[in-house]
Amino acid sequence: MSNPFYLTRAADLDDNQITKLWVDPSSNLMRMLRPASRLPMLILGGRGSGKTHLLRYFSYPVQRRVYGADKMLSHVRDTGYLGIHTRCMGLYTNRFTAKRMSESQWQALFSFYVELWFGQLILQTALDFIKDANALDSFDENDVVRQLIGLFDDKPSQVIQTLTEYSAFLKHLQRDLDGQVNMASFRQPICPQFLINSGRLTFGIPKIFGESIPCLKEIQFTLFIDEYEHLYVEQQKNINTLLRERENPVSFKIGARLHGMRTYQTWGGDEELKEGSDYELLNLDVDLRSDKFNYQEFATELCLARIKFENSGWPSGWNDQNAALMFAKTFEASLPVEETVRLQLQKRSGDSPWIENVSSALTAHLNVVGKLGINNAQDVVTILERLRFVDNPLIEKTSTFIFYGAWEDQQNLLEAAESIQNSALEYSLKPKPENLHAKKLNHFSEDMRDQMLADLKMDQNVGPKGLLSRYLGVETWIRMSDGIIRNFITTLKHVYDWALFRGEGIYSSSAITLSSQSQGVLDASRWFINDANVLESDRGMVDASVKRIANLLRKLRFSEKPSECSLCRFSVNLNTTSPQARRIIEAAEMWSFFIRDRDRRQRNPGEQLTVLRINPLVAPQYYLPVSARGNIDLSAEDCLAIFASQNDADFKRIEREKVGRCTPPFNKRLIDYDNEPDLLRLSSI
Repeated sequence: MSNPFYLTRAADLDDNQITKLWVDPSSNLMRMLRPASRLPMLILGGRGSGKTHLLRYFSYPVQRRVYGADKMLSHVRDTGYLGIHTRCMGLYTNRFTAKRMSESQWQALFSFYVELWFGQLILQTALDFIKDANALDSFDENDVVRQLIGLFDDKPSQVIQTLTEYSAFLKHLQRDLDGQVNMASFRQPICPQFLINSGRLTFGIPKIFGESIPCLKEIQFTLFIDEYEHLYVEQQKNINTLLRERENPVSFKIGARLHGMRTYQTWGGDEELKEGSDYELLNLDVDLRSDKFNYQEFATELCLARIKFENSGWPSGWNDQNAALMFAKTFEASLPVEETVRLQLQKRSGDSPWIENVSSALTAHLNVVGKLGINNAQDVVTILERLRFVDNPLIEKTSTFIFYGAWEDQQNLLEAAESIQNSALEYSLKPKPENLHAKKLNHFSEDMRDQMLADLKMDQNVGPKGLLSRYLGVETWIRMSDGIIRNFITTLKHVYDWALFRGEGIYSSSAITLSSQSQGVLDASRWFINDANVLESDRGMVDASVKRIANLLRKLRFSEKPSECSLCRFSVNLNTTSPQARRIIEAAEMWSFFIRDRDRRQRNPGEQLTVLRINPLVAPQYYLPVSARGNIDLSAEDCLAIFASQNDADFKRIEREKVGRCTPPFNKRLIDYDNEPDLLRLSSI
């Protein structure tokens, strides 16, 4: 038995796998890509968002597999395009630099090389289509070849009479140039046999074919250029120029990671590409996550396609109608948090940890609470009695949360505890929207549940019974992938690896245990963090910054009085932050550690805050929520300490100040964790 999710990168799939594993439930991807559109498109997305699979699927070789060679004439006519796919990695762009020649010379050679590269791809794809359409006798091949030769300024010395010979000639030129480039460090400057102006082959070949070959008349030649991030700035300028100065019937679909567009400039007086006139933008991450229902359907069907492909059919007992249900049932389900908490509390003697925390906080700060109606130890006992609700741990936990709020507001704590007691009883009998407990649980229920698990010390990789149980199950993993499908596939890969290692029957009901799921989620989270190839100069600061902001959000979320619910977001004014802090924030966003939510206006006119949240796949490392609701604002000083400072002491000062506002005695002073007994648990969460 093998892992159906062992391949996670579309670049590692062959054309047959690209075909069999393709999923587009509502044809949304076809409408988003618009492969026959004349307006070029930039397709941006995080690593693993599906760009390569998308571009390869709509290329001619894969479409030929889908519809069959005998149907390609009608299919191309119906769709109106011929898809030509290439990866920029195949250009081996690092060769075109240094080595005894000027940058302008290298750029001219790279431009020539691109023409040879694109020319061969266009020619070969067109030839494949012409053969499939049985159209070899429908045009004068000698005349077409004569026109193609005319694209060169100098006529080749050898005789070229057929399209096959012309293709071989282009390949010969490329090989000759490859050899000279590879040996450039050891020989005299390169002197290629031919040079050709940018665009002559890229636009010339399709134009000649469209005018001379009937089956290609009015057909769009769409170049799918993938992995654009592998090109250097000057090299991107070359292809940006082709895009801006494109000629019919040629168009471009360029796929790149979020950070992959190094420049929008062209060689035309360094003019920049303009969205709307020169290209349209498709952000796969944003588009896929914008419709959660369709994305969940898409992710589920992708899983089923892999299982069916790997097993050469459905596993025993599965069929087209029940496959989604059977897949969901293969994963053991965890107990509800309240039930887990009750079982743990039954093993304890005395009060729950959250009641004990209230007692410790009041005792440690008697001098402060003495001003809030507590005069002696008996008052503390009275308060604890009023807060207890042993029949329902969630209500009891919420009572302590409300009590801390009263403390922060400087209310009389004895009176507040009495009101809380009445609210708890009312909520247990018949919850009402205006009830104090109902209001808090409407926002903070998930935080209260996670705090109970943390208070019970179920957080140190205990596994399925601890906080990691909050990150288990297919629906949760789909939410955690947040529009980046490879993150979902990678999570399943690690989960299935553990299940197979333990000998679990991966297609049986509840066969994939909670332990395998927990280990798989942790491995996927570590993979995501370690896999990012952030620029070396920024990698250390990006890592440190992600840890800092995630730890700050974690401590605020698990504090006695968190000010925001489901806290995994922060907002910054990028216009007022230091250049270094802004660079690190943007680098972390480009590598999907941070995901941008909608920007929002500050109270002051004209000032805009950028809202970012921690990627859900990072969440298990810090016990942050998968779904975001709350948000903290970071000042320019905060950003400097978190994202730009080399000194952890600067960050610790900011952290202590912010956490101190959410921790007894709520006096906004700087907190010394080492000397605050009620804060000790935060250091272990």
